[in-house]
Amino acid sequence: MFEINPNLEIKKEELLGTTIFVIEDFYEKPDEVFNLLFNREIPFWKIDEKPTTNGVYYEDRRTTEYNYSLKKVYEFLKELCGQTYYQPEIVTNVTKFYKDDYNDWKNCIWWPHRDSGYNGIVFFSDECGTNLYSPDYEKDAVKLAHEHKHPWVKKGEYTVLKTLEPKFNKLVFFDGLKFPHGMDVSSDRYFGDEYRYNQVFFFDHPNISDVTTDVLNQHRDQLTAEFCGDLETAAQRVDLGEFVDIEETFYGENGVDLSNFMSQVDIEDTFYKDLPPYAFGNEE
Repeated sequence: MFEINPNLEIKKEELLGTTIFVIEDFYEKPDEVFNLLFNREIPFWKIDEKPTTNGVYYEDRRTTEYNYSLKKVYEFLKELCGQTYYQPEIVTNVTKFYKDDYNDWKNCIWWPHRDSGYNGIVFFSDECGTNLYSPDYEKDAVKLAHEHKHPWVKKGEYTVLKTLEPKFNKLVFFDGLKFPHGMDVSSDRYFGDEYRYNQVFFFDHPNISDVTTDVLNQHRDQLTAEFCGDLETAAQRVDLGEFVDIEETFYGENGVDLSNFMSQVDIEDTFYKDLPPYAFGNEE
């Protein structure tokens, strides 16, 4: 099912010391892949996390499930980027927006964020690709929020370095840890009944776990024994790639009721401000 086109051509482009890979006609049988990925009920992504704007102003849906038949694809991509992956799995992004003033796409950009390493995207839609933004680490520390709380950011707050243009069955593969990135909402095409369809692949920068652990340990003194629990385990579970609420992840995993604790310490701001540049692939 997930057979790669044996006659594919790999195009490469260098951007700020990293390589972007572009492969058109990626799958040998893309229509069959599309049917397998998307002809099903795809659940809302993180719909239980509150507060959320998902399902209110837009639909962000995702499938995440183990699938061994994708191992060949993951191994192929691993050879390109030299990074590791957790397991071969189907991951999809399915998105559409409701017609509401909240979705001010003409004056805003959609959720610039980082992931934990290289990202692969196979486009199954031919409009609204992916923007790569200039890596400004201090700005990221303040501006990046959870994807379903404040996903829109005013244009001008991030500089677009490159737009990866979409095309059916086209793979783009880039450093999603170094570059903040997000959907290029460049038209109102998906403001109605039509969805934007992508398949995605996530890889892990080799230093990502050490970086997360180091930063949490720097703030050990801020975390009282009552709330700390097992720092090492908590650090492993912090989703640095998606910039989740660290308070919720860290304390939640330790069985802490956050309702009376939010004024205790703002781990999230401190965490991102203190991340060293190499956490985002910047060796300089």
